[in-house]
Amino acid sequence: MKFRWDQRVPPEWQHPKPPPVWVYLVLFLVIEGVCLAYTVTTWPAGKPVGSPEFMRSALTVPLTFWLTICAALYSTFYDGLAFEAAVRNAARWHLLVRWQRLSRAGMAVLDSVILTPEADLAERMLKLEGSPPENPGKVMLLGGVDATHVASRVSSLLETLLTPLAARLAEAARSNSFEIVMQCDRQEWSTDVKAVWECLKLPGRPRVRWIDNDRNVNFAENWFTDKSDSPFASSVMSRPVRESASRDIRRETAAGVARSARRNALQLSARHDGPHGM
Repeated sequence: MKFRWDQRVPPEWQHPKPPPVWVYLVLFLVIEGVCLAYTVTTWPAGKPVGSPEFMRSALTVPLTFWLTICAALYSTFYDGLAFEAAVRNAARWHLLVRWQRLSRAGMAVLDSVILTPEADLAERMLKLEGSPPENPGKVMLLGGVDATHVASRVSSLLETLLTPLAARLAEAARSNSFEIVMQCDRQEWSTDVKAVWECLKLPGRPRVRWIDNDRNVNFAENWFTDKSDSPFASSVMSRPVRESASRDIRRETAAGVARSARRNALQLSARHDGPHGM
């Protein structure tokens, strides 16, 4: 079933009020008065009034008839309508809960950073059409990452990627539950994320996990399951192509921030490309 943002929600049914007590009292007086008058006028002369037949005709029969009328009145004007209102309101509540759950299950891109050696690669990656967007400081060339050593280049690259996103990261890190997943070929590079985090003076200390490049890139879907205990998550992915044992060629393309409305998850993704000397 296709999700609709403009879901039509029926109005809530108002629960009816039961008939007031004075209605039952008036009915009792009317029924009892009619039965008592009929019994007195039709009672045989000389027959004692204290007989069981008189009590049955004057009290038992009208009382039974009054209870039957009250039950029918209560069921017609309150019980049936209240049950229908409860059923319809329960269906309305389930519709609202399902709509809220589906509306919070998606992700919306909040921010992005591009590192690319090609001028139009960012537009092609984001599948943008028409005039290119003007995002000063968010589209940068690899030539701006100035470092020679592999370790320092990784740190410079991470700092270049995270600096434009510092405001978003600081907002998410206030929850003290921020998880970063580093997908690259070297586990020790995950420690560079913490160093850059402290260098940018971002609040808190995020949990950093390392994942090798053999994993499926859709691993971030695990963050949006109900079993996830981290409301914020970030991923930094580095996908290498080895040319030789002593030289790596990397493709540095993009970094972006996405937020899940359901889990309030923050995703930062990056893949990079550029020669590194060893």
